[in-house]
Amino acid sequence: MLFGNGRYVGVYTNSNTTLAPTKLDFGANTEVADVLFHANQWWIAVNSGVTTGTNRSSSQIYTYDGSATVATLADEVAVGVQKIGFIYVIKGVVYLAYQDLSQGYKIGYISGRSIVDIASFTGSLPTFEQKTLYKNTILFNSSGSLYSVGAVIPELPVQISQIADGGYATVGAVAAPFGTPLVASTDASSNHRLAKFSGYE
Repeated sequence: MLFGNGRYVGVYTNSNTTLAPTKLDFGANTEVADVLFHANQWWIAVNSGVTTGTNRSSSQIYTYDGSATVATLADEVAVGVQKIGFIYVIKGVVYLAYQDLSQGYKIGYISGRSIVDIASFTGSLPTFEQKTLYKNTILFNSSGSLYSVGAVIPELPVQISQIADGGYATVGAVAAPFGTPLVASTDASSNHRLAKFSGYE
């Protein structure tokens, strides 16, 4: 199991119950944004310059040995002067949400070592825990609203639309483990809510 740990990627190996919370070090002023497993490799999204202001942020997506035993990275997609929110794989395609510092927030996918943009949205950049698969689309949070991006069937064009409110002002995690989206939110005080979709509420 791989997990982000600030500037590090940590690894837990079940076969010998070994925990290495600082297995990979991406250096000072970096943060691991998200990790996923795809095509027998780990994909690691890293934001650099995270404490020097948004105009200094840059991002990379690295691939890493599937067994997580070596100390070197295999490949890189340079995202550029942007900030990654999440990476997510659907049907063999790796998608990402990122902040383009000149054009706002975008959803795109990785093709080779480049990014192909498919949609733009407003609000805020969703993080690794704020996305899930819903009806063949990516459901994600942006500033307390839930958006869907994709095509329900391949014959339809890619769409992006707000389809629900997240509940309280601060949305935490979004998931759909049983097919119906669940949303955690808080009012930043003593009220917390776990809600599920019912139609579009």
